[in-house]
Amino acid sequence: MYTFILILCFTGSYLLFTNGRKSEAGNLFLAILYLLMGFQIFSHPNIIKDVNTQIAAILFLNTASLSFLIGPCFYFYVIRLLIPHFKLSKKHLVHLIPFLIFFINTIPYIISPFSSKIELIQSIRMNPIEILDIPLFIGNSSLFYFSRPLILIYYLYKTYEFFQAHKYTLVNHYGTFQAGILKSWVQFILIFSSIIYLCNLIFTTYSYFTRDINALSFLTQIYALCLLLLCIQLFINPYILYGFTQVKYFSSESLIAKLYFVEEKKDYSQEWITNLCERFNQIDKNKSYLKASYSIQALQKELKIPNKSIRYYLNHVVRLSFTDWKNNKRIEHALQLINDGYLQKYTREHLAKECGFLSRSNFNQALKKFKLEK
Repeated sequence: MYTFILILCFTGSYLLFTNGRKSEAGNLFLAILYLLMGFQIFSHPNIIKDVNTQIAAILFLNTASLSFLIGPCFYFYVIRLLIPHFKLSKKHLVHLIPFLIFFINTIPYIISPFSSKIELIQSIRMNPIEILDIPLFIGNSSLFYFSRPLILIYYLYKTYEFFQAHKYTLVNHYGTFQAGILKSWVQFILIFSSIIYLCNLIFTTYSYFTRDINALSFLTQIYALCLLLLCIQLFINPYILYGFTQVKYFSSESLIAKLYFVEEKKDYSQEWITNLCERFNQIDKNKSYLKASYSIQALQKELKIPNKSIRYYLNHVVRLSFTDWKNNKRIEHALQLINDGYLQKYTREHLAKECGFLSRSNFNQALKKFKLEK
């Protein structure tokens, strides 16, 4: 079973690199994540027992430190889903520290002769509990098996916190159906990844203190089943494989919708509407609507939200056309200038141009309409 999961992980990683890398940057994180999960399997006793001795010797502790990149990669993948314009920067290098520490710790194994690695693999096959007692630069391999799930659980918690804080903004970047699928997918990987690493931690702790690696074998089966389900999702859900911004098809009656318990929602949540209003309120800070050439495309670029969100705000929140909304904002600014004594120094014509109107007559028409609405 572990060999089958290993094949699924590497195949899924390849498909994500080839199918999703050009259209969905976030899929690069997911491709690396599946690749790392594949390498992680080589630290399991069942794989060491089943695969070729030479392959196990090459990939066992040589790639073990890569497991500490799973947490950051998963965290950045979810951030990229929730915030499509997210990009890595130098400050994110701090997430490499656990990987670098353990990589340094495995140097004694990495530089050891290949014959010694073969002997170690054969010894583990005869007595699997020895997998926890391999000498490292500092301590032994039990440090790896204890610290890995703890660090990954920490990243799962950070990811959950970020997801809870930003899940209501998804409809700013995706359709309501796509947002529903995305939320269910993130919840799915959070739950099943948590089960995987909790089982990992419990199994390691019990085995280390009892020296019995077979007593809680059912936990390894749960671990394998959860990992298998994560792999299968990639092959049955086109949104995951190709990217949520790329797949346009949606249907509440589709298999994907039923598997993820997602219905095509007709109404927006109050949290989303509140967030949308807050985004529009930010415009008053730089008053970009005072530019004569200000257009709905400029508004969309400034707010970084889709046209449908702008249309919803204009049609259902303020109940104005874009032109009327823009003119009302300009008139409000003009009235503030008048109250501050602007017309004592400048003409009404100058005031009109200052507020983005092409002429005094346009300003007067907008002012008259504004007063009638109020």
